[in-house]
Amino acid sequence: MESLEHEYKKLDVSRPNQRKDESKSAESSNENAPAAAESLLPLDHFIQDLNERKGKLPCGCQEVTDIQTSVENFLKALLLEIKKDLPFFKTTLINSGSFYEGTKVGKPDEFDYFVQLDNFSQDIRSEELKHGMVAVIPSESAFQKLSKVNHNIHYFDWKENIKSPFVEALDSKLVKGFEAFGLKVLSEATSRHGPAYTLDLKWTGGELFKGLNIAVDLVLAVKINSHSSTMKVDFESQAGRVVKSLLDTLPYYFAVSGYKEYPVSSSSNLFKEFKEEQEKRSLGFPVSESNISLRISLKEFHCLLRISQSSLEQSLFRDHFGPDGGPSVCLRVLKNVLDFIDIDKKINNFVRHTKLHSPCGVTEPDMESSKYISSYTLKTLTLFEWSKNPEEKQWTGSNLTQRIVNIFTGLLDLLKQNKGIRSFWYEDYNVLPADGESDVLLSDAINRVTIILKCISSLRNASKYCFKNCVQTLKDFVKLARCKTKLTSFLHSSLEGIFNDKIREVLEESVGKTKKKGSPPFPKGPRWKPYSAIVDVDFFSDHSVFCGIYIRALLEKIAPEEDFQILSSYFQSKDDSIFVSGTDSFTMEEAEEIVKNSRHLFEEIARDRMNDLKTFLPDYSLWSRDFKHDEVADLLKLLRKNFEKDLEILRNKLKTEKVSRKPGTGV
Repeated sequence: MESLEHEYKKLDVSRPNQRKDESKSAESSNENAPAAAESLLPLDHFIQDLNERKGKLPCGCQEVTDIQTSVENFLKALLLEIKKDLPFFKTTLINSGSFYEGTKVGKPDEFDYFVQLDNFSQDIRSEELKHGMVAVIPSESAFQKLSKVNHNIHYFDWKENIKSPFVEALDSKLVKGFEAFGLKVLSEATSRHGPAYTLDLKWTGGELFKGLNIAVDLVLAVKINSHSSTMKVDFESQAGRVVKSLLDTLPYYFAVSGYKEYPVSSSSNLFKEFKEEQEKRSLGFPVSESNISLRISLKEFHCLLRISQSSLEQSLFRDHFGPDGGPSVCLRVLKNVLDFIDIDKKINNFVRHTKLHSPCGVTEPDMESSKYISSYTLKTLTLFEWSKNPEEKQWTGSNLTQRIVNIFTGLLDLLKQNKGIRSFWYEDYNVLPADGESDVLLSDAINRVTIILKCISSLRNASKYCFKNCVQTLKDFVKLARCKTKLTSFLHSSLEGIFNDKIREVLEESVGKTKKKGSPPFPKGPRWKPYSAIVDVDFFSDHSVFCGIYIRALLEKIAPEEDFQILSSYFQSKDDSIFVSGTDSFTMEEAEEIVKNSRHLFEEIARDRMNDLKTFLPDYSLWSRDFKHDEVADLLKLLRKNFEKDLEILRNKLKTEKVSRKPGTGV
């Protein structure tokens, strides 16, 4: 069987001899009709039907309009109540997000808004910085107004002086059971999602959506009345000229709380000036221990916000593309395909159904990779695809299918490289989580996109088109991936539970006793900040790494062409994630080198073992079909028996190397 990468290279859904009369669509009244009579491929029909059936909110539905109006009126009334208590928080509600872009899928159950801080926005100084960030500093008059909200403040802190008072006031209203316009508050407090605070509401009016739970995201925003000076868009291209035209009608942008903290080193000249002003201001207060602490604590990130081009994105999708324009349709289809993959999180729950419980439990997560495949990630990739293919004809028929294929194949490559995805607007801003933030979720994201591309390859070769069959194909690939990851995770965690102490014992024999007890160190390497304190040897996750090495050696032997990430990269041997301190015999660097060498030795030992056991190893079909409990029990018994032997081989090799090392040198 050819690898998935090879299939991608062959994938060409827009072959000339199959692109006649592309404007025709599948007959919705007969979804089992053969695709041969149509000019489009089954894959093309599936994408068109996905947009029509699942891709957008009901057109012309009065209740959708009623819900929208009610949510807006509800929020305006709520914000007015907050203003009565805190006059400084005079605000304007700004539409944002997919509902107002025309790219919302499913039901009208999510709404996004910026809460523009009117008083604050009119009285600030700002300076754009790297990574799509902006320093926002209140003027002297704004600082005085803030003092009335936060008594005796000595310095400005966005979170403490702006966000906290607003959220406290908001929650105080929710506790009282604020209810109006056919909407009822479900929670007495907001929950936080990135920079947004989410209100959970329930729609009590209407008929079609009566009882619908609605999530409303509110993001505090500062309006900056100028164009962004750090935006990196090719304005000479066809797409860039469209952006430039829209920018001329939007001579402002918004600054909101950052999704993540970037390391900054006094890069803002404005902040330096502000810090001097704050220090002078604090001199007017009596000197005390708390006052000195306040002066010292003033940091640049207290004033840093993230630039948002949400208004520009809304203008692109709503006004330039239109709800039925190619990029808008494309984005809705991308979202819907991902929704199908998440449609049943209980598929093939291995542990529950087989009752084969691991001592440490199965740690493989459900398919929750929204950090890596968020709606904003898909929007960003759609905009990049549009900048390469700006003509309308490139977003219809089989060409639209090609756009979707390009986006998913590009996304898979970027996820595998784990180098991030730059913002469409700012070249030094990464829209994905920081490198290495979650290897487990990254592996899951890779699996989700792999499932989609496998399904695309399958539909490309289909001779007949049926919407239900296409959906079932997606579900089948989800079931297959989850089956493989659950079984692999069970084997891994079982070995881990059995040999955890044994692995630690082997490593400690080789490295020696620690100099000083304490907390385990943070991992070192480019992803982490160095931690230099002398601490106790813990080897942290090395038991997981060694078990991962063994399972990976097994899979490489029986399934070398596997495309799924069925063993999280978290359990792989990474030289930049070694957890060990200095010992009586070795420095921290020498001890880390010994552990690194131990991993590489064990990789060789594991590969040799799998080669010796090739006639006894299970067929890989065990990972992709219903299996008997005895089959898994026999496999675990085989792995356990040989893992124990190979640990002894590793122990002897490390003993031999220890004797040959020069005392105190680690070599």
